[in-house]
Amino acid sequence: MKHKTQIPSIPFIPSFNLRLSLISPHTKSRKIMRIRLLTTAIACVTLMASCNKEDKIIIDQTQVESTRDIIAPNGFTWESSRNIHFTINVLNSLTPSMIHVISIYDGDPLVDGNLISKGSATTKEGFKCKVYLPNNIVEVYVVGAFPNGSVITEKISITNSNLSTTIGS
Repeated sequence: MKHKTQIPSIPFIPSFNLRLSLISPHTKSRKIMRIRLLTTAIACVTLMASCNKEDKIIIDQTQVESTRDIIAPNGFTWESSRNIHFTINVLNSLTPSMIHVISIYDGDPLVDGNLISKGSATTKEGFKCKVYLPNNIVEVYVVGAFPNGSVITEKISITNSNLSTTIGS
């Protein structure tokens, strides 16, 4: 008699096949979306945790009722401008007794300089003036117009409150 060999059935294989068939393409995309959402959430939490202010500035919170209550350091003058005394002498051997026109500008007069003072001088008496200038102006231009039509421009750095220069030939 011939024996038929029967393959024993494995009970877990059909259920495994059933589980694989239950995973649809929609379920796979949901898993991918969950992974992306989880990755994005972790990245956001990491970025938010890394934003720390390291240097904390402590500001004195005392109430100030008026400017008289403010305490300034020694030497502070509360001024943003200062007086500058100019003395402009003229040296001109061609027309020594004639009057020369002196102009002082806060910048280059050919570009954007503003006239801040104007007067006259001779070789015997210089042009003297006092000008109240903002502290941010650190140099001025002195223009001398001579009687023969020549003009000399000189740039002067403001180093102190008394400036003296001689223009001419």
